[in-house]
Amino acid sequence: MMDDSAMLDTLQGNLRTNLDCLMRNSGMTQRELAARMGANAAFVNRVLHVKANVTIKTLCRIAAAFGYRVVIGFVKVEEP
Repeated sequence: MMDDSAMLDTLQGNLRTNLDCLMRNSGMTQRELAARMGANAAFVNRVLHVKANVTIKTLCRIAAAFGYRVVIGFVKVEEP
């Protein structure tokens, strides 16, 4: 079974990959994302570089800035 630290690292990596993809595909800058979220650019930078513990509320604000919604799910971990 994956330990908590490894699971968190995986989730943070997935978040960063998804945000990078959204920003690249939309052409949105960090400053524009911050403005749409009602946040400051430094906070957005911390989120993008996985230096902030992101809340579900923040995920919803990010998603809304891109015209998306957040979907959260659970996947059964297969034992080796």
